[in-house]
This record gives sequence, structure tokens and C-alpha cells, in this order.
Amino acid sequence: MHTAGMTPKQRLVAAVAGTVGVALCCFTPLLAITLVAVGLGALSPYLDVVLLTALAILIVVTGLSYRQYARARKDSGAGAIQRGTPGSRRPS
Repeated sequence: MHTAGMTPKQRLVAAVAGTVGVALCCFTPLLAITLVAVGLGALSPYLDVVLLTALAILIVVTGLSYRQYARARKDSGAGAIQRGTPGSRRPS
């Protein structure tokens, strides 16, 4: 995935969406039913290994994305009250 043009918020949203998607496949029979429907039911014994590993990796990626997003918000002063410097004029 190319993330050079993505903002920290977009990266965070993508990481959370991926984590939720993998969690749905881990904790519901959604992926197993889909595999059986397309004729790949023989792969279902390997789902636990693949999905739990993917879930662990995506949880780490989500944490890193959140940390980067929080740092970017802190550095930009987002959420803080913006006050003008003494002697500055507001645009009309």
C-alpha cells in the first residue's frame, strides 16, 4: 500500500478498517462460509494461523497509526484554542 500521499488521519482510518475487517473474519464464520461458497473450503484449517497473525499485525499498525495521528495533531495545535500574537489583527 502506497501511503506517501496519505494524511495521518487517513492512515488511522485505513488501519482501523483493516483491523475491523480481519476481526470480523476471525470471530465470525464469515470467511469460512465465503471460502466454502467459492469452493475453497479445504483452506479453512489454515484460517486461524493466517487470520490471528494478520489481526496481531494490524493491531500493531493501528497503534502506530494512532500515535502518528496524535503526534501530528499535537504538532499542528489542532484542538487547542488558537490565539493571535499580541499586536496581530484579525482578517476582515
